[in-house]
Amino acid sequence: MKKLLYLFLTLLIVGCSGDDDSNSNNSIVGNWQISDCPGCDFSDEDLADFYECFLEARFEFFDDLPGSLQEGWWYQAYLNNNGDCIVADEDDENSILLKWENTTDNNYLIYFKYVDYNALWLNALVNGNTLEFRDLDDNELVLVLSRL
Repeated sequence: MKKLLYLFLTLLIVGCSGDDDSNSNNSIVGNWQISDCPGCDFSDEDLADFYECFLEARFEFFDDLPGSLQEGWWYQAYLNNNGDCIVADEDDENSILLKWENTTDNNYLIYFKYVDYNALWLNALVNGNTLEFRDLDDNELVLVLSRL
């Protein structure tokens, strides 16, 4: 009887340990950095530093507000007067406040937050540690981000 009890507990522990929360794996919440920009033309040598800096931009999404609309930030990366790449933070005028909402398990709508309204900007699709931003009109891939 004791062996049977141990066998049952072992099966229970092993059976439950494989469970994972698929919502958290496909959640937009967290920190992201641009990893690819399909359609960006990186061939212009005059803009090479700009493009390289652009890829340093980060996005951060939170889920601490009541209701379906949540907030996030686009911390743009830009070249300062010395030619150094600076990644903005929340206090920098080069940061953009975003709103987002979950439409299905791993699909999201991203909005620019303006003073009195939210302007729909992109569709977003999360697949584990990859976040894809897609154009609203033709669903073309705009940016690929990786979870930090």
